[in-house]
Amino acid sequence: MSKLSFHKYQGAGNDFIIIDDRAQTFDLSLVPRLCHRHTGVGADGVILLQNANATCFRMRYFNANGQEVERCGNGLRCFVKYLKDQGLAYNKIVVGKDLVTGFFVQDRVAIEMGAVPEIKKVAIHDREVFLLNTGVPHAVLFGGGFEQASEIRNHVLFWPEGVNVNFVDLATLKVRTYERGVEGETLACGTGACAVAVVAHQVHGVPSPMFLHFAGGVMEVQIVQGRMLMIGPATFVFEGACE
Repeated sequence: MSKLSFHKYQGAGNDFIIIDDRAQTFDLSLVPRLCHRHTGVGADGVILLQNANATCFRMRYFNANGQEVERCGNGLRCFVKYLKDQGLAYNKIVVGKDLVTGFFVQDRVAIEMGAVPEIKKVAIHDREVFLLNTGVPHAVLFGGGFEQASEIRNHVLFWPEGVNVNFVDLATLKVRTYERGVEGETLACGTGACAVAVVAHQVHGVPSPMFLHFAGGVMEVQIVQGRMLMIGPATFVFEGACE
């Protein structure tokens, strides 16, 4: 049996297994096994490198449960770092239907995350919940109550796909994110950082740039002329092979 080579990267504690799948031979059913923290490599998700066209590469992202999702902000930063480390073109990346730009700001990676999305507001259990899509759907709540995250993630309003849930302390911009597909809190979330920044900026008037504090580290989000720029760390952890 041939071995599967991989590289592991992390961005603010959000960790990923990156696999060169330009031959498109990777068995997608392996994702949950690879991501398992006790019996696999361990990760929040798997990133596949595939060819997009003659000038850039495609990134496909799968959560730890094997579900493919449209975008992962921390994963994009790690993918850019991986491409650079491999001596490959990294400035333009195809993600889903979008062409995304990535570049370096000293030792951090910046990703142009697109136009500021529309914000909708709903009430769940008498809590004010802000909804928006920064590549994937997010709910943003200000104040405590993280113990409600799983219930909100699975609320009937968001069936069947569910939603990522972010709890924010407005005074400090400390954020806790419950991610669907991981089904628990992750140490950081790039699209979540963008969602929180947009709501803090648009609803509460917090000026740009904003520095979002997660358990795994700090991410900067700038909102300039109606567009989002996310900047944060991306670090190589190790490489290996498994059967």
